[in-house]
Amino acid sequence: DDDDDEDEDEDEDEDQDQDQDSNDEDEEEYFADQQDRASGGLSSGGGGGGGSVSIDELFSACREKRHVALKRLIKSWDSQPGPRASAVVDNEGNSLLHVAAAANWIQGIHTALQAGVPVNARNLEASTALHLAHAAGHATAETLLVALGADRSLANVYGVRCDGST
Repeated sequence: DDDDDEDEDEDEDEDQDQDQDSNDEDEEEYFADQQDRASGGLSSGGGGGGGSVSIDELFSACREKRHVALKRLIKSWDSQPGPRASAVVDNEGNSLLHVAAAANWIQGIHTALQAGVPVNARNLEASTALHLAHAAGHATAETLLVALGADRSLANVYGVRCDGST
């Protein structure tokens, strides 16, 4: 029985590896398509850093949890003059870190922080990524953010804190 369990575990690991490889290939293909579109003058540039990458592309890659694409888009954005990807926000003031935390996407949280997004960056409601993870009930993202220095005592405009106090 133990041998059967080990075989099943190995099969599951192989399936997960194949799924990840497939996702990476999809991301590679998507990124190549986006680069082709951008070179054809179809990207908006986002008003600053991304001459060939739009803000929408950055945030879409993050929302859709496309890790390889997100890393390449950040690199491309940051290679252009203007603000770095770490300073880019959506129309609600959310950074890439906010979006990743709201989705409980651990890889995205690490990528956003590696890109330089401050762990306590605030959106237009003064909410941090920790606030969004907390509101969504994403304990994994919350724990990671706190371990990486997120401040539980910061209040947003509604007075909400993530430390239980008001």
